[in-house]
Amino acid sequence: MRQKKQMKASGTKQTGPYEAIQTKVDNSKQTDVVKDGEVVKRRHNLRENKAGGLVYTMTQLKKRNPVMIGVETNYGGDKNNINALTTHFLVVASMSVDDSGNITFGLYDNAGSSGKLGDNTLDVNTSTGAMTGENQPTGYSSYEVTEVRKNED
Repeated sequence: MRQKKQMKASGTKQTGPYEAIQTKVDNSKQTDVVKDGEVVKRRHNLRENKAGGLVYTMTQLKKRNPVMIGVETNYGGDKNNINALTTHFLVVASMSVDDSGNITFGLYDNAGSSGKLGDNTLDVNTSTGAMTGENQPTGYSSYEVTEVRKNED
C-alpha cells in the first residue's frame, strides 16, 4: 500500500481502522466478510460523523500532517474493510479555502494517475460536510470520503 509509504515519508503514521472517523455509512451493507464458508471479519454497525472527519482533516493539515482517507469509488475495489463502503485509500496533503469559503483538499491517488499532488482534489460541500472528488487526469473514478484515519500522536 503506497499510501502508508507516503505517510511514513512525511513522518506521520496513522492508527488502525477501528479508530477511524466514519464519514459515510450504510449499515445495511455492514455484513460479515465470509471466505470459504468462514467469517474472516465481523462488521458492526457504524456511526456516521461527517463533521468530525472534516474537522479532524483540517486540524491535521494545519499542523502540516497528511491524513489517510478511505473513499467509496464508482469502480468497486476491495470490500474487505471495516466500513463496507470503503473501496480505496488516498492521502490528503494540502488544503485551500477561497474567498467564498469553499474548501478544497489536495491529495495523492496512486491508482490510475501519477500519484502526484495537484492533479487530484476533493471538494467539500459545506452544507452537508460531504467530501467528493474525481481522479485526474484520467477521470476514471469519482469518489466520496467514507472514513478518515486518525494519525498517531
